[in-house]
Amino acid sequence: MMKLSAFLAAVTAFSTLALAGADILIDVEQGNDGGDGSAAKPVKSFAKGISLAKPGDTGKILPASQPIRQSLRLVDTAGAPGQPITIDGSFNILRGARRLTAADVVPGGAPDVFVLKGDKPWPDPTKMRFYMVFDGKMNRMGQHSKAPCAPYKAVCELQADEWTLVDNKDLYFRLEPGKTVGDVAVEYPLLDSGVAVAGTAKHLVIKNFIVQNFLNDG
Repeated sequence: MMKLSAFLAAVTAFSTLALAGADILIDVEQGNDGGDGSAAKPVKSFAKGISLAKPGDTGKILPASQPIRQSLRLVDTAGAPGQPITIDGSFNILRGARRLTAADVVPGGAPDVFVLKGDKPWPDPTKMRFYMVFDGKMNRMGQHSKAPCAPYKAVCELQADEWTLVDNKDLYFRLEPGKTVGDVAVEYPLLDSGVAVAGTAKHLVIKNFIVQNFLNDG
């Protein structure tokens, strides 16, 4: 006759196996959204991986060779009590900033000044949260969403690695003498949030992400 302790251990093991979900693998560099999320056929996009996940499953984002420049969005994604959907970032970096190239800018009318021309006015929430990154160093130029913002400088007042907004749409910045955007990693935040949860989303576990340089996340 089976002892009670052995019976309970067997029940526990069976329950654990029953509750264990599948791993959905997401490979943003080599995956294909025509895949099924298996080790042999990982998907490419966050959205596809999330769409395949059922309660108890884990969406695993495989380590990427460089920062992933996109947001993780979970809209109406729901696990169940005791069976959450888990998104494991594998300590990948989500980066919301875009690096400028020489094709993006034109000379700004002064030495070492460049301008990224805009086509529409900036909304106030963007202006309050905006910053630029020069070779990894963030410069907000006194702009804050929770404190009074500093006035924008005139273009002629800019020092190296500073920026300003002109006509509420054109972004001017100055680099070190003789430098161009090909020499300096100049970035600006393009995406709002690193991780967004909305709608009827519930019973989720989101872990092991490094989130950098989004408008809302900083």
